[in-house]
Amino acid sequence: MKKMKLFFFSALSVLTLNLSFATGPITGLVGGLVPPDSRPCVFFSIIGVSEADPTVKPGWPWFAVRQSQNGFKELYALLLSAKLSGNPVIVSTTGAAVSECDGYVGVSNAYYYAP
Repeated sequence: MKKMKLFFFSALSVLTLNLSFATGPITGLVGGLVPPDSRPCVFFSIIGVSEADPTVKPGWPWFAVRQSQNGFKELYALLLSAKLSGNPVIVSTTGAAVSECDGYVGVSNAYYYAP
């Protein structure tokens, strides 16, 4: 378990992409998780969050992570682990729409939260 926590702490270091974020942090369980399809993005939602960022795409609960984003693989692994383990994540957005991800709000950083 200590190795897993160390892995997620290391992933946290890689995933801190932008210290100024528009919303957040938002804490909760990963709800939906959609892998890349024809779009180069992973989409996810947080249970109980009806709007990922109301200033970017009002009424839409989805967050987006571009495949070209620094730390993409680590972030995707973190989201999968959180989803499968039932542990919450803490997410902050960039406050900007990601055009190649259909305008969904981008993620500036995410943390795996193991209570």
